[in-house]
Order: sequence, then structure tokens, then C-alpha cells
Amino acid sequence: MTHHHVTNDVRNEAQAARSGIRPWLFFLVAALFYFYEFFARVAPGVLKKDILEATGATEGAFGLSMSMYFLAYAPAQLVVGRLLDRFGTRFVVAPAAIFVALGCLILASSDSIVTMGIGRFLQGLGSAVAYLGVIYLAMVWFPPQRHGIIPGLTVAMGTLGASTAQYPLSVMADSFGWRAPVLTCAIAGFGIAIMLWFLLPRRPSWFIELMREDGYKPDLPVPILTTIMNVAKDRQLWLIALSSAGLYLPPLCHRRSLGRCVLTDRIWTLNQRSKPCYDMCLHRIRCWWRRLRVPCRPPWTQKDSLFGLRHCLDNYCFIDHVRKHPTHMAHRRTAGHARLHHRRPSTILRDDG
Repeated sequence: MTHHHVTNDVRNEAQAARSGIRPWLFFLVAALFYFYEFFARVAPGVLKKDILEATGATEGAFGLSMSMYFLAYAPAQLVVGRLLDRFGTRFVVAPAAIFVALGCLILASSDSIVTMGIGRFLQGLGSAVAYLGVIYLAMVWFPPQRHGIIPGLTVAMGTLGASTAQYPLSVMADSFGWRAPVLTCAIAGFGIAIMLWFLLPRRPSWFIELMREDGYKPDLPVPILTTIMNVAKDRQLWLIALSSAGLYLPPLCHRRSLGRCVLTDRIWTLNQRSKPCYDMCLHRIRCWWRRLRVPCRPPWTQKDSLFGLRHCLDNYCFIDHVRKHPTHMAHRRTAGHARLHHRRPSTILRDDG
């Protein structure tokens, strides 16, 4: 097999294009879509009571309808990377934003829980592109030394979107009705799609040359089933996936379960669910910034792995205490959640004797 060699002119062009503020502007536009799709992802959970009243559906039907998002999101991940390699960021991300906006429009204008499920399915298809689109754009327009901080900033943007869809969305729904903010979300999605189409450039020719040097041919891609089988046979990728799951799942479960501990006060619940999201934004930025300055080490030797293990154990103790002492938690709620959240679960258990 012959190797494709890249000339110095191509390398110099790539170095010049990846410098300055222009790549950061591209990143902000693409990350705005990730912020937006995260808002659309969690919004129905906040508006659950209003949607149930409007549709007359049962909670089981509501859960099945809203889960159509993930039934589309997960399989779409298998083809999104191939589409980005084949067509570039602009021609994939902009139509994806339209899918999410159409899903919001259907959700805001329908009284049928089945039709809302179709809207959620469209949202899942479009949202599957958001994160990978930002990462692919960073791979094209940023030098390798910036590839560490971009995922952290991207996750921070998405978590801020989820936080915005908690207490602020509840206030908007109480003031203007639940359909108004969802309809506004749809209009914003069409605006973001226009921004993505006109502000993101085409994939540059110098990057295609760099891809050819690595052995990839955009015009003759490897069949997707062959690619999936090659990935499934790589033990190193399995280790990376399991290590990443160990870091990501404990904080995710903590954020999801914390807001459901006490459900008697809607505003308090949403407010406390937002706080861990903002804390996680700061942690993600600190985490990835530190990785820029520290050489790569095995995942199980990094402090983040120890943080994930301790977080998992503390979360188990915390939720177990909530189940055993619900009245104690209600009393603690009136005194303020911040004091409870920053105390160790072992200390709480000693307080009860």
C-alpha cells in the first residue's frame, strides 16, 4: 500500500488556519448547539405535570413517549462519526439542529402523547450529532495541544444548558404557560441552524490531505459494519470505555437522584437539581485544564478515578440515608441544602444516633 505524503505547504497552511481567534469562534457556534440540545433534552422532565394535564396520558405513556429521544439518540451514534468524516461538520450539524427544532415545534403544538413521541424521536436524531460535531470541529480547526480542553468546555456548555432547563424553565412555564418556552426553544433552534450553516466553513482541503496521510480516504470509506467489528475487537478501547464510564456514571447518577429525594416542594427540588450541574461545570473545566498540564497516565492512576470511586460510595450512603430517614431529610431541607450537601454522609448518620 502506498502512503500519501503531505507537503510542507499543506502543513504550513494548516498551522496558519489553526491559529488566532477564528477557531474559537467556530467552537462557540458549535458548542451553542450542544447547549441548546441539552436544554431540549431535559425540558420535558421539568414540564411533566403540565404535559400530563394537556394530553391526559398516564405516567407510563409519558415515560415511553419521552424515551423515544434515547431510542433515536443511541443508534444514531454509530453513523454520526461516519457522516462527519464523509461530509464535514457544516453539512451534518446544521440539518441536525433543524431536527431538534422540529421536535420542539411538534412538542409545543401537539395535544397527543403519541405525536410528542415523534417529536422526541426527531430531537434524539438531531442531538446525536451535537457533541461529536463539536469534537470533530475541534479536531479540524485546533492544534493537537488544544484537543484536551475542548471536550471539557463542551461538556460544561451542555451542563449549563441542562441547568437552564431546570429552575429558570419552571419559572417561565409558571408565568407564560408550558408551551411558550418550548415554542421559543423551537424558534431558537432554527436560528442556531442558520448560524451553523452560514458561520461554519466547509471542511478545508488541507485537512483532507492530512486525513489521506493517516490512511483514510473520504471518497472510499470502509463499510460501517467492518469498522464496528474492528472497534469491538480492540481491547484497549474497551479499557478506555470502561474507565470513562467509571468516571462519568457516578456524578451523573448523583445529579439525577439528588433532585428526586424530596418531591414535596417543586421549586426547591428544581433549584437543588441545578446546583450540582453548575458544580459539575466547574469540575469539568478544572479536570480538563489539569490534563493539559500533566502527561498522560493510565486512567486508573489519575485522581479523577479516585474522585469517581469516592463519589459513588458517598452517593450510595447518601441515597440509602434518604430512604431510611425521609422525615429527617425534610427537616434538613428547611434548614438549607448547602449545609447538608457539603457534609459527609457518615456525619449525618451520627447525628441521628
